[in-house]
Amino acid sequence: MLLHAENLSTLLQAVSVVGFAYFISSQQPSQKSEFIRLFILGVPVLLFLVTGPKPQLFPQVVTALALFLLLEKKKISQKRYALIILLLCGAAQQKLSFVLTGGLVGLWASYRHLPLHPKSFLWGFLLVLIFFLPRGWWNIQQVSEPSWLSWLTPLPIEFTNALRSFREQDWWFPFNLIFPDSLGSTSAIIGGSFFIVAAFSTSNPIWWRLNLLCLFAMILTYLLGQSVARSFYEFVLWFAIGMALCENYEIWRINITKFLLVLQSSAVFVMAVLGVWTLLPGIFSTKLRDTVLQKSANDYQAIDWSNSIIPAESYVASELRSVSLIKPNFLPTDWKRNQLTNEKFQSEFEKVDFIISKSKTSPHPLFQLKDSKQNFRLATRNPFNSGLPYSLYIFEKK
Repeated sequence: MLLHAENLSTLLQAVSVVGFAYFISSQQPSQKSEFIRLFILGVPVLLFLVTGPKPQLFPQVVTALALFLLLEKKKISQKRYALIILLLCGAAQQKLSFVLTGGLVGLWASYRHLPLHPKSFLWGFLLVLIFFLPRGWWNIQQVSEPSWLSWLTPLPIEFTNALRSFREQDWWFPFNLIFPDSLGSTSAIIGGSFFIVAAFSTSNPIWWRLNLLCLFAMILTYLLGQSVARSFYEFVLWFAIGMALCENYEIWRINITKFLLVLQSSAVFVMAVLGVWTLLPGIFSTKLRDTVLQKSANDYQAIDWSNSIIPAESYVASELRSVSLIKPNFLPTDWKRNQLTNEKFQSEFEKVDFIISKSKTSPHPLFQLKDSKQNFRLATRNPFNSGLPYSLYIFEKK
């Protein structure tokens, strides 16, 4: 945001997934190549992943690339093994869930490679230490009550538990991956892609080993990660690798299957064009960028207004999630839950000058209402989820 480069992540993720789709399908016959590309790029949740600021899609492509390097050759050279571990460690730095999925790929690679090259264990272990030891040490310094999980993330256990229970829809799992519960949640599903996987059959052992790996990874993601489409899209990429590496295969009712794939991909294409039409003007000028952010960035309007009210040198506690938009220094959004139980948060809260809240009631007895504004509109990248009104209140320390 500070560099006015919020589209950089979008461009990187879009290029990575398109490049990956063409990379693994480039050596295939034309009909199979087209099928694989549609299978990867015709998934509704891809619209959410590509347009989001969080780098979740790029590490998914990285783990898929590591899996492709693992399965492409019957034997894994020492250099290839080191590259696989390097890719997986890099992906694991982006999000906790990639420790789970990347860990499975890494274990499989080690199972295949280390019995023939036991000395590679030293290089693999050294790479893991280089990536995780400094990060783990930094994480430990950020928490008041360290646990084993602190070596992987500084997030409190309450927060990770909340992430596991998070749902984007009202449907139960796995129906929330396939069917939207509203028009606005269309970009939060995988759709019929897993049905297409079921229609693909081959006697190649790679396919069945890959299915077993995906099954284990899905179970781990369901139990320890987020059971939402954005997490499970990673397995669409994994299945696409299996399709690309299997030469002898059959697709049940191929004409019907391909028709459904084209139909879903066409709907995604229409939604993508709508998204480009909405977001593209923001790259041409600062004024147009501001207009686009007003319509599509969560809480941008409200925080832009609060920045004009609160002095830049102040210390702010915000109940809004989009803290990156706040110009003054701020206390993390979980301050309200932690201030009474965590001494570090309590001492930090004593320095707070202002509180930003959507509630008209003061969150703390030491703070009084300074200003308020109504009729802000909920802004999202999905136009079908936008428009709900809300108010914002600024409280100042007495």
